[in-house]
Amino acid sequence: MPDAPPPRPILVVEDDPDIPQLLEIHLRDLGCSVDHSSDGEQGLARALEGRHHLVILDLMLPGIDGLEICRRLRAHGFMTPILMLTARGDEIDKVLGLELGADDYLTKPFSIRELIARVKALLRRSDGSYSSHSTLVDPASLEIGELSIDLEGRRAHIRDREIKLTAKEFELLAFMAQRAGRAFDRQELLNHVWGYHYSGYEHTVNSHINRLRSKIEVNPSQPEYVLTVWGHGTASQPPRRSVMRNRPPQLFWRISVAYLGLLLGLGVVYLGWGLQSARSFARETDQKLNHELAKDLAKTFKAYLEPELDVTGIGNAFHDLMVMNPRVELYLLDSAGTLVAYFAPPEKIHRMKVDLRPVHRFLAGAELPILGDDPRSGHRQKPFTATRVTLGGDPGYLYAILGGERYDTASALVSNSRIVRSGAIAVIVALLATAAAGLVLFFLLTRRLHRLTRAVQSFQNGHLDARSGDNARDEIGALGQAFDSMAERIGDQVQQLEQSNRNRRDLVANISHDLRSPLSSIRGYVETLMMKQPELSDAKAREYLGTILQNSDRLSHLVDDLFELSHLEAQETPLQPEEFSLVELAHDVVRKFQPQAHSSRIELSIVLDGVPLDGSQRPLCLVRGDLRLIDRAVSNLLDNALRHCPSGSKVEVRLEEHPSVTSIHIVDDGPGIPIEEQPMIFDRFYRVDKSRSARSGGSGLGLAIAQRILEMHDSVISLASKTDHGTTFSFDLPRPL
Repeated sequence: MPDAPPPRPILVVEDDPDIPQLLEIHLRDLGCSVDHSSDGEQGLARALEGRHHLVILDLMLPGIDGLEICRRLRAHGFMTPILMLTARGDEIDKVLGLELGADDYLTKPFSIRELIARVKALLRRSDGSYSSHSTLVDPASLEIGELSIDLEGRRAHIRDREIKLTAKEFELLAFMAQRAGRAFDRQELLNHVWGYHYSGYEHTVNSHINRLRSKIEVNPSQPEYVLTVWGHGTASQPPRRSVMRNRPPQLFWRISVAYLGLLLGLGVVYLGWGLQSARSFARETDQKLNHELAKDLAKTFKAYLEPELDVTGIGNAFHDLMVMNPRVELYLLDSAGTLVAYFAPPEKIHRMKVDLRPVHRFLAGAELPILGDDPRSGHRQKPFTATRVTLGGDPGYLYAILGGERYDTASALVSNSRIVRSGAIAVIVALLATAAAGLVLFFLLTRRLHRLTRAVQSFQNGHLDARSGDNARDEIGALGQAFDSMAERIGDQVQQLEQSNRNRRDLVANISHDLRSPLSSIRGYVETLMMKQPELSDAKAREYLGTILQNSDRLSHLVDDLFELSHLEAQETPLQPEEFSLVELAHDVVRKFQPQAHSSRIELSIVLDGVPLDGSQRPLCLVRGDLRLIDRAVSNLLDNALRHCPSGSKVEVRLEEHPSVTSIHIVDDGPGIPIEEQPMIFDRFYRVDKSRSARSGGSGLGLAIAQRILEMHDSVISLASKTDHGTTFSFDLPRPL
């Protein structure tokens, strides 16, 4: 008869001793032996020996936790299957565990039958006997681009570099490589790679795909080998983040265009107004200088006008004068304003009648300049001079246009004046300089706004440390400072929310662990009793029942503490203050914990004002408070000290009387509390021992209950601790008046 194969070793890293014992009972039936490690450091070292067929990991362990152990094992190329066995059942915890390299994840309390089924499946994959090997048909190797897969040797290389793959990662890669070009949904991969009877967490596919990409892809975010076909793929689409684009400073251009438009319009208006003013000035000056010209000419032409009008003579006289002074055009008008005599070709005369109203205003001495009709234009008006004359016995007017057709005084002045040209150039230069200065100013202003916009967009995209940094004392600076202040406040609130969320998750995880771990033991041992009842001895059955009872007591104490803390926080427990002897209370509490101290070889004593007290010394030391609640607070503090002190330590209840209060100090010379742990020591379910081990027997609520009781007494509990130098908890109670 052949020798039986040696048992396959399985490493169980679990701080609760009941669960490894339970697993060993059933794993022996599978031909396995169980190695147990109760803390993270030891578990990691033993796993790295590489002789185990399976590692079962708890998350919450002393030293380093299960997630860190899993990460380090995979970083060392550790290929052995890992089963997470933990009380933390949130999806994010499962995803994190699988992403770090776990092959399966089982939440407490678990069914023994389900655990055995999963262990069998993982062992089959570990031994290379899993049915998926039947899919690895010829050829014996595959090559896809720079990726080569040795199906027989169960190895893979990328660019001549061997890839460290777990058994499940290799099977997943080989399965998809043999069917290159086809899309698989998550369920197909579960069925063909994990097996049709797999009942674990289906998102393990996503985690394995992501880990596989991180090992074989140059850029996992842009994969070349393992692609995702949306609607058929196995991975969820990553969230899209809002990305700030480098947009041009549109506000700068808008303001600049508007400003330049206004400036150009202003320049045009100013130049137009300046030219018009120059023309008006020239006309006024010309009209004033030649105001009496018509009168003087009338005297010269009088011989041609009286007693009879000599049209030929006056025409010649007009011609001679206009040759000598081409700026002047002379006309004789009758009393109705009709042209009587003029010197010009008929085709150049466009109106034979002149409006006399400007003439009357001129003669009446109205303010100059006054413009009159130009006979040589159908619509134009020009400055003039006029005087009354007699035309062969009839009244009329000598009408002289200043700035005739051949010589326009105002236009000539504007176009030929150096001053006007210099003024126009100066205006244009001033406008250009103002435009340039304005653009520079707008650029500086909008640059600050653009910087502020970038800070706001960066803050929007999740960079909570983004700030404008604008400290100028103006409106933009005030806006930047307001944003910085708001961002600072929001950042603080986000941190508080994140911390609150972490505290909430830790609280839920701690409660879950403290409830699920004993439930796992209770359920496991009950199932064991039912499954193995015929073959169990009475002694072994009583042992299992004792374990069930012990874990039931743990649950009962935890539930009691939860209810008590809930009542205290809801103020459903009214205070019943009375006067009592603190020394009597201290003796009662010490007597209650003396057996525990004796079994742990810890010296427990009472000291009053520096003097040790024995059982015969009972000074009053009266205080006022709720005797039952103070008893509970002192008991919790003393229990905490005894549970955390090693053998050979000393624990003292020190009482110090003062004029109005009595101080109570629970002092030990134990290992102390690390300084980074001290701010959280009174949080509900917080333990310095991160594993939340049951070995210490605490629920993690004792200090929180003590703090709440003393808050109800308007007292503050303080902590003084130093690593390796002990811990002191202190509070005061009022003395009777």
